[in-house]
Amino acid sequence: MSRLLAFVFILASFTLQAQVATLTNAILYHNDGNLVKAKEEIDKACVNEKTIVMPKTWYYTGVIYKDIYQASTAEGQTLNEAALKKSTDAFLKVYELEKPAAEFSKKSKEGLEQIWAISINNGVSLYQEEKYNPSIVEFERAQSIKPADTTAYVYAFYAANELENNELLEKYAAKLVALNYSSEAIYYIQIKMLMDKNLLDSALASSNRAVLKYPSDVALKTQQTELYVKMNKSKEAIENLKALSAKNPNDVQLLLNIGSQYSNLNDVANAETYYKKVIALDSTNYIANFNMSVYSVKKAEAIGSKISAYDNAQRKASNTYFPNLSTDPLRIQLRNELKETKKYADRAAAKIGTDADKKKNIDAILNNIKSFENQFLK
Repeated sequence: MSRLLAFVFILASFTLQAQVATLTNAILYHNDGNLVKAKEEIDKACVNEKTIVMPKTWYYTGVIYKDIYQASTAEGQTLNEAALKKSTDAFLKVYELEKPAAEFSKKSKEGLEQIWAISINNGVSLYQEEKYNPSIVEFERAQSIKPADTTAYVYAFYAANELENNELLEKYAAKLVALNYSSEAIYYIQIKMLMDKNLLDSALASSNRAVLKYPSDVALKTQQTELYVKMNKSKEAIENLKALSAKNPNDVQLLLNIGSQYSNLNDVANAETYYKKVIALDSTNYIANFNMSVYSVKKAEAIGSKISAYDNAQRKASNTYFPNLSTDPLRIQLRNELKETKKYADRAAAKIGTDADKKKNIDAILNNIKSFENQFLK
């Protein structure tokens, strides 16, 4: 009986050696530079019930497949991306199996450092070639290797922005925030996504933090202003617009926007001030001239009301009353105001071309002028 047991023990020992031999063969073939045979043997070791649980197996899998990938980078060959993925996964598996971390974990870390650099370089090259999806694959591999490093997340964030992939943008932005990383561009895109979702309160909270951190950034300040406008916060928008305009006083669009926000507040006097600044820079600007013509029509309406009230009172006092159209002070005032109205309307019409809507607006102003003239000046 004891002889039988001894035979079984010897047989089991021989079987184990045979199983480990595939791993040994893989290492020897690799050392000889025979990557084809090394791959064949290491693939066997990766599925063998004895060697599959050995950290050494996965370390050498990582080494062999990394060398296979690097061999594929020779000029004229197609990159073996599957080999690089296999190598990465193998090195990472060493960490799972080797508890506590020891020799092969340390060696795997060195291998992963090399793959991280390869992935970052590949990703940047692909990004520059506008191959954004493949670049993200490379950056995400780098992320899996160094999850606490912001580099790959930042690059992936920009690639996702080029693709307008909001899902990825949110994922990378959240990770960067968790890693205490921020930049003007990251803030800007994150706020834009919140605005696109109409989450304006959250967008404003983020915008306030961004502008506080980067007070001189024009893009963030402009974005915050846009947010104020969306939220009908005209006073805050005006404050921002004036700050931006102070740096670029001849920016017609900024001046127009200030005038528009004052108009929202029904502050006609200040609105007119800024529209006149626009006209001084761009005499035929449609928006500024049209709005000035509208304000002028309203002033004409007020004068017309005064004329009607005065004429009615005079007719009640005397049946023979008839206004002197040339000397009546109110009519002189109305005539002067209508000249202003027509001046702005004509300027607004100067460059409208075939724009039907703008022409309709101008025609409405000109019809108002004729109506006042017929009613009070003829």
